Amino acid sequence: MASEVVQSLCAKLLTMTAVTDLVGTGNDARIESELAQDVSVPANGTIVVELDSTNPSNDLGGLGGLDYHDVNILVRAPTPAAATALAEAIRRNGTDPGTGLAGYSGTPIDTKIDATLGGTTGPTKITRGDGSARPWWDINMSFEVSHNEVV
Repeated sequence: MASEVVQSLCAKLLTMTAVTDLVGTGNDARIESELAQDVSVPANGTIVVELDSTNPSNDLGGLGGLDYHDVNILVRAPTPAAATALAEAIRRNGTDPGTGLAGYSGTPIDTKIDATLGGTTGPTKITRGDGSARPWWDINMSFEVSHNEVV
């Protein structure tokens, strides 16, 4: 079920025009489930959605099925401005009040999820592994995602 949560978040990101304007659409979109080891980060950045932990829980009646997931979304870009723009696109989807992931509830594919932004750190300067003097800039966004597991 945890992989469905990551897939649902990736699917939701692909429906957000502020995000796809920056990272592309469909199979060409730079939305990944793990950080690629290559050094080709496009000018507008890339997004990595990773599951950190899963915490099964019970409701007040003692019934199981409610799962909480800690999900980290990493934004990596060649400049602090590009990283910040992409993180804002994820958070708000270009609207105020936002329609992004900061307070999302919906069913992007088969699993209904609720996402809440817990915190953001960055932009942080990251040294590239290719020996160049050009850095990457990362922003880490921490989300709590919940869903009811189908039993």
